[in-house]
Amino acid sequence: MANNELVVVTNEFSLPSIQWNKDEVNGKVSELTKKFDGLVFDQEQLPSAKKDLAGLRKVKTNLNNEKKKVKTEWNANYTIFENEIKESMGEVDTLIASIDLQVKEFETKLKEDRIAVIKSLKEWKVVEDYVDFNEDWTKKKFATKDDKTLKELFVTYLEQITSWKSTITMMANSHKLIAADYVELLKTKSYEEVSKKIVADAELLKKHEDNNEPVIEVPGIVAEIPKVFIAEDATVLTAPRNLIGTMEQLKALKDYAIKIGVKIERIPND
Repeated sequence: MANNELVVVTNEFSLPSIQWNKDEVNGKVSELTKKFDGLVFDQEQLPSAKKDLAGLRKVKTNLNNEKKKVKTEWNANYTIFENEIKESMGEVDTLIASIDLQVKEFETKLKEDRIAVIKSLKEWKVVEDYVDFNEDWTKKKFATKDDKTLKELFVTYLEQITSWKSTITMMANSHKLIAADYVELLKTKSYEEVSKKIVADAELLKKHEDNNEPVIEVPGIVAEIPKVFIAEDATVLTAPRNLIGTMEQLKALKDYAIKIGVKIERIPND
């Protein structure tokens, strides 16, 4: 391709100063200042005050109008230059849009091809819920056109996810939390975010246990109510440990127990 460098050259210039009767105007303003600065009018002088006020406003209007006129004339040459260079920019924008569209079409096709390769792997089913093809790791990996390299990279990612799931499971179990809930979170949150949530929820659980209170929330992502089976002839529901679930889950369980006439009791600590 030819060299696309383009340099805009403008003639060297220095803006001329605006010549105006500055001294005369400033002298007139000084006279007005001496005449009116600190002047106090009484009720009888109201007509005179209004007349003077109108005169001062007219002076300001004349100054402002002249300022606007000079600014318009001053900007005229720049406006011509701006419009001309915008026209050139518009032509270049048309070229950019045309090539950019083609590049994006090629990249989209490449991305679709790369995704198809990944989804053809037997390992795909293991991690499909954990993969977001808009994440940085996939964008970078799509650059390779070699299927073997792409598969190796994905298998490495699979190993990383498997490791995260294993570590999260051990962390949750060590804190007596429901590991499956936190593994589920890996589908929408990073490993670091899930780890921090386990620590936070463990502290909440310990607080409830220290205060001998029922657990009312952690971790808050399971759609179903806690899996507690109530016998048809039961009158009291007890559990071998604290029931763990979201506020909504436990409320649903409580409402159901009330509906069927079953009382929920906490098992006293040994």
